[in-house]
Amino acid sequence: FSIIVVDNASTNHTTELLESIEKTSSNIELIKNKENRGFAAANNIAMKKVSDVDYIALLNPDSWVEKDWLEQMVSAMEKNPQAGCCGAAEHPYDKTLPVAKEQLTSTKAGCWMGGGSFILRKKALDSAEKKFETTGLFDELYFMYTEDMDLTWRLQLAGYTIIKNNNAIWHHHGRKRSNEATGWRVYYCSLNRIFILLKFGSSKQIRYSLWKYIQYFILGKRKKEKEQNMKEDMKKEDSRNNGKALRTKWITRARKLFFMVRLVSAIIFHFPKVLQRRWHMKKHGIDYKKTDAWILETDGQLYGL
Repeated sequence: FSIIVVDNASTNHTTELLESIEKTSSNIELIKNKENRGFAAANNIAMKKVSDVDYIALLNPDSWVEKDWLEQMVSAMEKNPQAGCCGAAEHPYDKTLPVAKEQLTSTKAGCWMGGGSFILRKKALDSAEKKFETTGLFDELYFMYTEDMDLTWRLQLAGYTIIKNNNAIWHHHGRKRSNEATGWRVYYCSLNRIFILLKFGSSKQIRYSLWKYIQYFILGKRKKEKEQNMKEDMKKEDSRNNGKALRTKWITRARKLFFMVRLVSAIIFHFPKVLQRRWHMKKHGIDYKKTDAWILETDGQLYGL
């Protein structure tokens, strides 16, 4: 096997370390991007470099894997020839979680698979590209987040299945950040959720989900957020006399307004590209019954909608 490492314009000493490793290993290739092109584009650069292979495995840089990680995923793909993708089991960076015996032997997966650690069948990627006359790799419309969901949906629409091998274990440092609602995370998750709805949803599903997204993403009507705001308001009650609460209130409103303007502007800017992708999917026979069900499933899974 060969290893391709893409440095997405890192600002630390990563490239120096990788260059020293590359010099001593004949099967390692380093690609240095001059700018951060995002998760989808960076992975595509590496995947486009390979052709005569059966499988392509992807792994996030902030992680480490068990010794048999790759062997376990290849084995699962060999045993399931109709599988287009096999995901690994994500564990905390510093420990391994106990897993029930029935889960270890299971290869069942949901309607999508996260792209931080999985293996793809090259033949399946080629089939998806041929079916929809578009890239069989990640859609670079997504800078980060949702690109893995988009790809695994296309693989399934091309006739392949998605599986998971819980014996293939990877330890992810970013796992502990999965629930953090940072500004850039909320922005890209919100933007890309609307993109994937417009690309894969039926007209009926778009009307149904878009209103929920407007309330959730743009207007910020979230149950947890409301509860948190109520607690914060109670804490701020004592500081109203010195004006801190008033300033905080206006800062919060300004941030929400900035987020709304930025999100809507991005949607308008990319709308022609999204419509072009939607036309490609519809032209080549998208099964809206399946994709609408996937949208509803992931709405509940990711956002509780």
